[in-house]
Amino acid sequence: MELENVTCLGLVPRKVVAGLYRAADVCIVPLRDLPMFRKVLPSKVFEILGGGTPIICSVPGDARRLVERSGGGLA
Repeated sequence: MELENVTCLGLVPRKVVAGLYRAADVCIVPLRDLPMFRKVLPSKVFEILGGGTPIICSVPGDARRLVERSGGGLA
């Protein structure tokens, strides 16, 4: 299936990432619902929130609470 409104990029240089987050309509932060991820705060969550782009977060635990409490997205 081809989605015309979704762009998936390969690896990009680190210096470009913040600009891509800001240019996006929404960012997705996916992690599996496993016990080991409940205390994880992916660094990309902070970068995305800092750029003001809404997040859709499937990460359980601490990351979910951060996204919800910040008002920066949905979990």
